[in-house]
Amino acid sequence: MSRIGIYGGSFNPPHMGHLSVVMAALASDGFDEIRIVPCFHHAFAKDRELIPFEHRMEMCRLAFNQWTNVYVSDMSRRIKNRYSIDLAQALKEMYPDDQIIFIVGSDVYAERTQWRDIEFLEQLVSFRVFERFHNTVPHPLMMSSSWIRKQLQAADYQAPLMQSMPMKVWSYILQEKLYPPKTISKG
Repeated sequence: MSRIGIYGGSFNPPHMGHLSVVMAALASDGFDEIRIVPCFHHAFAKDRELIPFEHRMEMCRLAFNQWTNVYVSDMSRRIKNRYSIDLAQALKEMYPDDQIIFIVGSDVYAERTQWRDIEFLEQLVSFRVFERFHNTVPHPLMMSSSWIRKQLQAADYQAPLMQSMPMKVWSYILQEKLYPPKTISKG
C-alpha cells in the first residue's frame, strides 16, 4: 500500500508557501508520492479570479519539478464536478489499495463544513493539515496567492514579491504577461 498525498488548490500562482508545505510533507509524513492537483474549476465560484488552467499547470510544473516523487496532475480537468468528494472518488477508483491523504492548510481545513459530502469524504481520505501562520514575521506559510496577485496587479515588484515564488514561476508570469497591472480610472 502506497501513501499518496494530494495537494489541490488554485495555484494562482504557486508560491514559496506551497513549496514549503510539500517539502515538510515529504520530510515528515512518509509519502511515497505527492500529486499537485490544480483545480480546473473552483468549488466556491472563484473561477473569475483564475487565470487559464494551462498557465496554472505550467507554473506548477516549474515550481515543483525539483522532486522526483512529486507530480503535477491535470486530473481535475477530467472530473465531471468541481468538488473534493469527486476528486476523492476518482482517486479511490484509480488507487483502491492505496492510502489517499489530502494535504491542506489549516485555513482551508477550517472551512471543511462547507464542503460537499464532507462526512463521506472523511471516510475516503485522510487529511494532513499544515498550520497557516498569521503574524507579522515573514514566513513562507504566510504567503497567499491573493497577496501576490494584488502586488502584481499594482505593479509593486518589491523584493518581498520576488522572493515569494520560485524564480522560474516569476519569469513565466512576466513572459506570459499574467496578472497585468490594473489601471485605475481617475475621475
